[in-house]
Amino acid sequence: MSSERPIRIGLLSPQSNRNLGDTATFAAAVAAYRRRLPGIELVVVVPEPAETARLFGTAGFPLYGDGAYVPIPSSDAAVDRGASDAAPGRLASMRRVYAFLRDLDAIVFTGGGQLDDFWGGAWTLPFWVLTWVAAARIRGVKVLFHAVGYDRLTSRASRVLALSALRLAHYRSFRDAESVRMTQAIGLSGACDVIPDLAFALDWNAAEDNAESRQGEPYVIVNPVSERMWTHSHDRSYADYLDAFVALSRRLLERGLAVKLLSTQDRMDADALAYVADALGKEARPNWERVHCTRLDQFMALAWRAKLVVSSRLHGLILALVAGTPAVSVAPMRKMTRVMIDAGLADFNLDMATLRSDSLAATVDRALAEEARLRRHVAQVAGEYRRHLNENFDRLVSTGLLGERARRRFHPGGRLETRSV
Repeated sequence: MSSERPIRIGLLSPQSNRNLGDTATFAAAVAAYRRRLPGIELVVVVPEPAETARLFGTAGFPLYGDGAYVPIPSSDAAVDRGASDAAPGRLASMRRVYAFLRDLDAIVFTGGGQLDDFWGGAWTLPFWVLTWVAAARIRGVKVLFHAVGYDRLTSRASRVLALSALRLAHYRSFRDAESVRMTQAIGLSGACDVIPDLAFALDWNAAEDNAESRQGEPYVIVNPVSERMWTHSHDRSYADYLDAFVALSRRLLERGLAVKLLSTQDRMDADALAYVADALGKEARPNWERVHCTRLDQFMALAWRAKLVVSSRLHGLILALVAGTPAVSVAPMRKMTRVMIDAGLADFNLDMATLRSDSLAATVDRALAEEARLRRHVAQVAGEYRRHLNENFDRLVSTGLLGERARRRFHPGGRLETRSV
């Protein structure tokens, strides 16, 4: 029997399990690597690793190098376990990152949110992305950017840091062609793949995958979002945006459809959901509810049974499509519009900045009228995306992009088409 140590791969993201889109992206990646590399040891590298590591049964390490390492019981990795809860200085944190990388075969920047300076500016996430990449290259560890998106890089310093990190990577893929063009505009050259958002590779299974399980009171999921998601300053148009969701909810209830107010980011969007709930409550309208959705399986089950999902959250849309349910987008960000265009659903995408109650109502009416056709279309698109991602995961492992040891241990029979969370 070989005594060679297990393959160890770090999955890095600024994710939080308070955002079910982040959870879905990691769930898809973790399952994909485990199927192809039996015995792999994965480490989630996120700001607060304890909960993510527990959720996925992995080890965990703090993205900013300033917290405790979270081990898995079977691991014999010789990592720095000495950190306390006290926050070290930046230089000490950088040294911890460098020491930790010694035991990895690859570090994979997994999913969206990597090219962004919205939270803290250039010297927060952009700085630490480059720190991880540079340290990995010095250690001889493979570096991959996997299905990332160009979000916000508002300063020259942010763009220089992000561009330097991307240039040092062994592999780069983006979740849309527009992100590639935007990174090229700031100076990136070299090969880049365009692949779907990793959440489309999610394994899931409706408990009762048949027509009868969709019977019962028909409902629409409605998901307005917090103003903080796209701006740090108050925008006067935000009240109009929320009022459009109130008007839509009234219209759905008058049509005999129930309304479920929920979000893939329950905590951040709580005020927006409460605004709509308060308006409906004051009018004593029946057949609506505010659902506190905090688990991925809970959201998937609700989305699968819904007639339609109306959302201003990127993964509110994506997870609806994964579940096979039509979606209407009210987009505060470019990335949501891009998903809808790429999925052939541009007619069901509305720009938040120019949103009117009548246009939202008309778009939702049209989606409900075309529900059967849209379900067939969504199922086809989601299936194609899933196959594309399966092929991409195969390529990462089988061609040595995750390291020579991973290439040798690639398990080609690992591509399962079962769908279970």
